[in-house]
Amino acid sequence: MRATLTIALLALGCVATACRSTEPCITLGTRTGEIVRELLQTRLAARQLREPNPVADRVEVLVGNLHRDQSREADQAAVVLMAYYLGEANNEDVQEDILLRGKRMIPLVKGLKHGRRTACGLAEFASLKLPLSTVQSGIQETLEMLKKGQTNDLGL
Repeated sequence: MRATLTIALLALGCVATACRSTEPCITLGTRTGEIVRELLQTRLAARQLREPNPVADRVEVLVGNLHRDQSREADQAAVVLMAYYLGEANNEDVQEDILLRGKRMIPLVKGLKHGRRTACGLAEFASLKLPLSTVQSGIQETLEMLKKGQTNDLGL
């Protein structure tokens, strides 16, 4: 189900600050943190304005940039961003990107499944965070699709 997949994953790790949570987390590199922060800051700003607006358009541009960036840092950022509401179409685009990146994403998604779910240093974006139950159900679906190499369920 596309709607479930679009809001699938919980945050993968910490972003350039110390963890204050009791949950384990993974420290993301500076570049990954920059990708995540820029997208979340832009989405938060866009939410304050009526759509359509140029700030919302900027979120779409940033999601497109993420898709074109096939680095390990972008892989991590895509997984982290699945825990946040970026706008319906943008969440779908990020989810599709994770599936298109393929089996190399399995370890990152498995990390979420096994408890590394806290995004440290992103507290100011709590209002964009998706519900845990939604995220958890998406983790399993995403893992199954990645293991099978499936992307066609999303119309790709």
